[in-house]
Amino acid sequence: MFKRFSILCIALLWIIPSLAQELSQSDLDVIDEINTSIETTLASATFSVEGVQTITQNIDMGRMELDQEIVQEVRGDYINENGTEQYVYFVLVQTLDQDTGLQALELELTQEILINEEGLYVRFSDIEPALLVNLYPQEWVDFEEAAPKYDGLAAINPEQFLAFTDSQQTTMPFASFTDAIVNLETLDSVEIDGQMMDVYQTQLDTTIIFSEESVDESLGLFNLDALGLSPDMIDISVDEDSVIEYIFYIGQDDGLLHRVSSIVDMDMLFDGEALGLGIDELVLSQQFEQSFDYFNFNEPITLPEPSS
Repeated sequence: MFKRFSILCIALLWIIPSLAQELSQSDLDVIDEINTSIETTLASATFSVEGVQTITQNIDMGRMELDQEIVQEVRGDYINENGTEQYVYFVLVQTLDQDTGLQALELELTQEILINEEGLYVRFSDIEPALLVNLYPQEWVDFEEAAPKYDGLAAINPEQFLAFTDSQQTTMPFASFTDAIVNLETLDSVEIDGQMMDVYQTQLDTTIIFSEESVDESLGLFNLDALGLSPDMIDISVDEDSVIEYIFYIGQDDGLLHRVSSIVDMDMLFDGEALGLGIDELVLSQQFEQSFDYFNFNEPITLPEPSS
């Protein structure tokens, strides 16, 4: 159950807002600038993304508490081919420290994702502890062909996984959504790589982001059947004091998105009976920080071959 719930917590990091919120015209103008910057950046012939995510969680199950920290170092190279196809090489280095008070667990792995004209390929390396090695392929494999053979891949929905690695989806949590923004501020300009940046900070409404429709869409990234879960089992309420903030750094000369950072601090309440835990409720306290840089715009990029 801890495995299933941990995957559920990761899914909730990718929720998409869905309802409307009233903003001033000046705010809407800034949001237009942010959205135009994101669209222009993602339409570049090539670009790269690099950053770090740190997720700290406390899961209170009444009789037991689980503390865990997940650190993910991300690097991605993207090629937009003729404006119709997008090819990607994505590297994720993940470490997880978990403590139940009775037992401590440390996990490490490196995951590589390659999308080219032939399809979706994955491989894993640097897996610790060693007893998990057989759960993941260590050589390049076609994802759809390999998923039934490896338990570590069984929880992922292949079609949604393809969408997830698309740059539009990869940057989705960072994008500016008019319908979820409740506060917008212009911060002092800063310099990145020799260019001055317009800097905007947005605060999002967690009640909109965690609407039923948004949660269902996010959970579509995973094969819930393989996890023993269903959408009907996920009943979530979010503390009204929860905070989600994003800061966008947009080049004053090129209008491109050069950096985005975010802070998420929230408490969520789950229906423990619906999850089959035998308890009334489960409380998840989560702090999430990330910062990503975008670079290599329209520069030559070579993706690896699946056989290499």
